[in-house]
Amino acid sequence: MNFGIGITGFNLQCLLNSKEKWIGVYLYFKSIDTKAHFELLRKECEKIEQQLGTLEWKNLPEKKSSRIGLRRLDSDPMIEADWPRQISWVVENLQAFNKTFRPLVKSLEASEWHPDDESDV
Repeated sequence: MNFGIGITGFNLQCLLNSKEKWIGVYLYFKSIDTKAHFELLRKECEKIEQQLGTLEWKNLPEKKSSRIGLRRLDSDPMIEADWPRQISWVVENLQAFNKTFRPLVKSLEASEWHPDDESDV
């Protein structure tokens, strides 16, 4: 499922993996400025992770997109009896991602990133 976050090319996603038995919430983005946006957000990593916990930071250059997310590994989406717990976790984290990322995404300016900055991260 995808949920808009207030700017074109960015959305929140809820992902389920029944084979590996996990659920996840991600900020996914794809645009001509994906690399710059990813690096600008990564500079805020410490502040973001203080609010959301340790995240997966994945720049996906082969897809020209990036993904920042959180997975819950002890969740089999095929076990219906566990759905209330899983849904509660997803809703809680979608709300937290929205609260944290919406203002950051809206303030991103790709021109503020310079490839030389990567060594600072």
